[in-house]
Amino acid sequence: MDLGLSGRSALVTGGRSGIGAAVVAALAREGCDVTIVDLVRDEEAERVLASIEEMGRRALMIEADVRDFEAARRAVSE
Repeated sequence: MDLGLSGRSALVTGGRSGIGAAVVAALAREGCDVTIVDLVRDEEAERVLASIEEMGRRALMIEADVRDFEAARRAVSE
């Protein structure tokens, strides 16, 4: 499916596991570079980041608690 997202950037909160990781994978398949914002950077996050890069897209991980407004704002700024 082509959603017209190729070359765009996406930010996914909670993207290191579960539904968030599935969203990250779908966006990367559509041609998006993806930033994941999650509480921890662990092996699971590293696997998701590697899978994005294997698709030829750029991947970034930001550790932040988006329940904290200032932390969420900093994550978006990065």
